[in-house]
Amino acid sequence: MQFVKAFSTVVLVLVAAGVRADAPFALASFAEASGKVSSKWTAFSFAKIKIATRYEISRDATKGAVLHAVAEGSASALRHNVEHAVEAQDTLKWSWKVGEIPAGSSAKQKETDDFAARIYVTFAYDPAKASTLTKAEFGLAKSLYGDYPPMSALSYIVEPNLPIGTIVDNPFTSRVKMIVVDNGKTAGQWQSFERNLLEDYKRAFGAAPTTLMSGIVLMTDADNTHSRAEAWYGDVSLTLAK
Repeated sequence: MQFVKAFSTVVLVLVAAGVRADAPFALASFAEASGKVSSKWTAFSFAKIKIATRYEISRDATKGAVLHAVAEGSASALRHNVEHAVEAQDTLKWSWKVGEIPAGSSAKQKETDDFAARIYVTFAYDPAKASTLTKAEFGLAKSLYGDYPPMSALSYIVEPNLPIGTIVDNPFTSRVKMIVVDNGKTAGQWQSFERNLLEDYKRAFGAAPTTLMSGIVLMTDADNTHSRAEAWYGDVSLTLAK
């Protein structure tokens, strides 16, 4: 039951069965011509969390249309489906600006697992490559939620209590490895990031992924700390090796 409890409360319940990507692959911009959030970025909410984070398009003086996220005791996510076998030069690029860090936010405990900004890279579950125990666990998850959760995920986070570069397990499940890329000390300023996915996965999990990347997910949340979080996201890009 611990497996079920963990997977029912973190982003691994996001199932991303996407379209095969050709290199280079451009993720959709957040903003549609109408000014609304692009339908390519699918909203995902959690059954046990009554309030969803607000994601809206706003205008930035230097970046133009950006995604503005505000969480007030809330949690929900946006995901973009991608299906791709990660290779040596695959690079994820993005920018964000932190407005407010959740009070008491910390990566070390379930009760404080809230972040002003985080981006996940999820990897699909493949029954053909799973052990008997893993098949049983994921089979149970599918029976409860209607589909398989991803096998694993990298999560890039804003964490004020740990040095940049620190890698820690998500407090709900070791299948998610969190990498500190921002300590929040430059709140109010745009920060740009570029990460080699294969290198990060090997560093976090000790080996290369054995299944396909399945999606990119972003989330601003403050449900565990019952506080407030705010951030702005610039468009995310994914450059894939040929």
